[in-house]
Amino acid sequence: MTGVFQFFAFWVSRKAGDRGILAFTLFFILTTLMSGLTSNDVVILTGTVFLSYFTKVSGITPTAFLVSEFTTANIASMALFIGNPTNVIVSEAYGISFITYSAWMLLPTIVTLLLSYVVLRLLFHSEKYLPRRIQCPEADPKSVLIDPRGAIFGFILLGLCLITLVATSFAHVPVWMVTLPFAAVMLLWDIQHDLGISFRRLFSFKKRPNVDTISLDTFQAHQGPSSVNTLQSRERSEEQPEIKKKYIIRRFFNWFSRRLPTVKAVMIRLPWSILPFSLGMFILIQALSERGWVGIFAKAMAVFTKNYATAVLGMTFVSILACQFLNNLVSPFTETNEN
Repeated sequence: MTGVFQFFAFWVSRKAGDRGILAFTLFFILTTLMSGLTSNDVVILTGTVFLSYFTKVSGITPTAFLVSEFTTANIASMALFIGNPTNVIVSEAYGISFITYSAWMLLPTIVTLLLSYVVLRLLFHSEKYLPRRIQCPEADPKSVLIDPRGAIFGFILLGLCLITLVATSFAHVPVWMVTLPFAAVMLLWDIQHDLGISFRRLFSFKKRPNVDTISLDTFQAHQGPSSVNTLQSRERSEEQPEIKKKYIIRRFFNWFSRRLPTVKAVMIRLPWSILPFSLGMFILIQALSERGWVGIFAKAMAVFTKNYATAVLGMTFVSILACQFLNNLVSPFTETNEN
């Protein structure tokens, strides 16, 4: 929400100038770093919008840049423990620490990224996708920074969080216990950014007419005092608390949107849909495990365990196949239960 990723995107485009191949390479590196240090969701949410704008202004086909973004978002997120939910699920299931996970995955990730860059260059070698000369956007990178101080603070906080994760991995501290305090600090920063120093205006609401009076006066104006019988009055009085409750809730949300716009935007952009999906997957896989189906799947996959190489290649093939028909979270759920 500080605009820092948009800043880097415009900065990269300015550095590339009118050189299309260099722009493609720099964006490949940028999305790799973004996905590696944060998560693949961040790259998709922030990078796609800019690349769509960039390719439209430059007058080029966006296919190569978008495919490059999707590739780096998926591959680079394997490097660190926090790259995507799949890493967390597998690492937590087997008790793999942050430093151990990175030690095993960093080199394969780098090699795969280099190979994918070569493949992308060969796949999109045509001038249609990667022209030698492009039109560079003229926007100043600093103009897209919404909160420069917040951007600096956020980057420092992210660096400290990664350092703490590495340091505490030797003590086998759960990852959530490390990341949660840093998230809370960043949330407090966003709150103070929205509120500023004018705390005096925090509860400065304009006095509004009483809901009960409005509702009763309006009702009497239309119906007349003589037409209000005892039963109608009783029903109306029972509705008043409900109306007042809705009014208070609506008033709170209006205040929240007006006074804390950054916090509201952050809350809206959080991947809330992952929660019911992940919970549903846990329930489904646990149910399959209780009914014995996971054991059956494990015995069926034992055909790959003739030796270490066939076990790795066989599991890789099955995982890739399962991800095409289901989701990349389903395979880790099932495989961790099998083991």
